[in-house]
Amino acid sequence: MIKAQNNLGSIYKDGLGVDQDFKKALKWFKLAAQVGDPSPQFNIGTMHDKGLGVQQNKKEASKWYILAARQGHLDAQSNLGIMYMHGQGVEKDFKEAAKWNKLAAAGGNVVAQGNLGAMLAGGQGVEKDLKEAFKWYKLAAVKGNELAQSNLAALFYTGQGVEKDLEEAFK
Repeated sequence: MIKAQNNLGSIYKDGLGVDQDFKKALKWFKLAAQVGDPSPQFNIGTMHDKGLGVQQNKKEASKWYILAARQGHLDAQSNLGIMYMHGQGVEKDFKEAAKWNKLAAAGGNVVAQGNLGAMLAGGQGVEKDLKEAFKWYKLAAVKGNELAQSNLAALFYTGQGVEKDLEEAFK
């Protein structure tokens, strides 16, 4: 039943076969979230994060993302990492950002992989490690993350964290 409620919320949120109705979407997500399922919790966080059917409220979004992230929801972990990186809805905290990005990146979240690479390259919340940054940029770049592709090219161009290779940088 929880999955059906969450799916119905998604149908209303995206307007799939029905008129788009964010308030109805939020109603269904909240019903599904009552039992602690991370997917509707993430969806409620997104509604607050983007101001869909509610006034945009990053602090409220972060509360829902935390609930879902603690249960292993990769997109919630990634979004939470971004919020901590920028101090949106939470106090800016690069160590906390790195923690959530590491979890999401290890689970395969492409955005978190690119963000973790950037944090490692800049030494934000983690010890600076260009070789490790290269690893995460490459994982994200192969999956189409354009920012990671650009950052990977820069590493090849400058020879930082990897042997200088202008052909690879051009690719």
